[in-house]
Amino acid sequence: MFIAILTYKKPLEDVDRHLQAHRDYLAKHYAAGDFIASGPQIPRIGGVIMIKADNRAAVDSIIAQDPFNINDIADYQIVEFTLTMFLNDDLKKYPFIKDTDRLILRPWQESDAESLYRYASDPDIGPIAGWPPHTSVSDSLEIIRTVFAAPEVYAVVLKDTNEPVGSCGIMFSNGLHSANMTQREAEIGYWIGKPYWGQGLIPEAVNALLSRCFNELGLDAVWCGHYDGNVKSKRVIQKCGFKYHHTDHDVVSPLGDKRTEHFYRMTKEDYNALHINRERTVDRRTEEVVD
Repeated sequence: MFIAILTYKKPLEDVDRHLQAHRDYLAKHYAAGDFIASGPQIPRIGGVIMIKADNRAAVDSIIAQDPFNINDIADYQIVEFTLTMFLNDDLKKYPFIKDTDRLILRPWQESDAESLYRYASDPDIGPIAGWPPHTSVSDSLEIIRTVFAAPEVYAVVLKDTNEPVGSCGIMFSNGLHSANMTQREAEIGYWIGKPYWGQGLIPEAVNALLSRCFNELGLDAVWCGHYDGNVKSKRVIQKCGFKYHHTDHDVVSPLGDKRTEHFYRMTKEDYNALHINRERTVDRRTEEVVD
């Protein structure tokens, strides 16, 4: 998360001359999900914009479009921070939109119903995870309006086609979940359509959710689980760096049958160590290429 602090360097008459264009710019980026809050400083010496972006380069690209910047009306100080505490839940309800190398994670939309049915109607997708195949586009639409309307549930959208091909989400202790977790912990769930199995897309999505959990929501630990026999889900969990925690037997699935469920856990310390090791691996590979 970032805050842009604007300080006017031109008289207010010049500021007002470009004010409407600046407001249009703000509206455009609110609609795109880039801005969370904004307003003028008191006294009127500048303004403040709270920006949701992945990195400083993305912020710089957004600021470059501001008419105040284009016309040399203001200077900009950019402050990056991690959002860990809230006065209320309003910011947590703000739509999280994340893009990775190949994916966009965004809230589900009613217009996604046909794509959802295309993949969720496959009997090889839902039952192994404990939910029934979708029976119609209307069924998928109802799921979007109910189950997928919960906070932190996201469509897994391919950048190349802009089509949702799976789903992922973060479940908290006060909602639907499987793991026995505390208030500052969460559980990650996911699935993807059969044509996209084995391409590493879900690990990409899960890693984005882990970043969300630890770097933005300030959680202490994240859980993940799979039913016995769901080998593909197990591979995702292991690939993302979760550590095996325990196994529960005779768990009643949402389909009503009894199953064995395996649980894995990742703490904030695990996450930090994992990323330090990955950065060191990348550095070593870079050195080998240079040598």
